[in-house]
Formats: sequence, C-alpha cells, structure tokens
Amino acid sequence: MARKATKATGIKKRETRKARFLKKFAELGNVTAAAKESGIDRTRIYAWRAEDEIFAAGCLDAEEQWADNLEEVAGARAIEKSDLLLIFLLKGAKPGKYGDKLKQILSGPNDGPIQTEDRVKIAAKEIDGILGRDIERTEDSAEDPSE
Repeated sequence: MARKATKATGIKKRETRKARFLKKFAELGNVTAAAKESGIDRTRIYAWRAEDEIFAAGCLDAEEQWADNLEEVAGARAIEKSDLLLIFLLKGAKPGKYGDKLKQILSGPNDGPIQTEDRVKIAAKEIDGILGRDIERTEDSAEDPSE
C-alpha cells in the first residue's frame, strides 16, 4: 500500500512541476529560462514534451500566451512611442490595406508560360537555323555530328 501512495505522490509532484514550468514558460517564452526558474533541467522538459501529449499541448498554449503578451506590449509601445513598430503591426494585422504592394509575377515571352526546354537543344536549333540546316537533331546526332 505504501508503494502505491509513494507512486501517487511522485506523479502529483511531477504534475506540479510541469504546471510550474508551464506558468513560467508562458511568462518568459523561453524553455531554458523557464526551466531554470522552475528548478527543472531543460532536457527533462523536452522528454516530457515527447512522452506526454497533454504537456506538449500545454507548451503550445504557453507559447501562444507569451506571443499574445508580446503583441499587447508591442501594441502599447507602438502607440506611445514607435512609428516603425506601429507600421509593422499594421502590416501584420491588415496586410490587404497596409501590406507591401509589390508583386512579382514570373512568366515567359508574351506573358506565356516559362519555357523550360533544355538550353543546349535551343542553342543547337538556333545554330542550325543560322547555318541554313533543316536537320532535326536527336540525342544520337547531337553527340556525333559526323553521322
């Protein structure tokens, strides 16, 4: 009976340590720093993530919380003192309105598809045209012009 109680106590302690880490991770956004603050080796954190789906989901949630906190701080700072930061936040929040308008469209001649024919074959056809040859080149004749 004592063994079951000891195992249950160990599980409870581990779950408490996991919860403490997740709280710190949400505050700090860095595994190493949160592990250190929680008194847990960071390699243990990665092992827990690999073996415990609930803990792994908790880590993702903590990262989202941290990112939300960053957005809140950035928004306040942008409004108070940083036009550049405000520009970046607007571009991210409303890219259709504030995003970069430059678009690159790649196309071939006359807006057609990009031609991907082997450049050697194209050069050979051009040379044949310049020399007035009306020869259809094949792989064999391209290798040995004496045939």
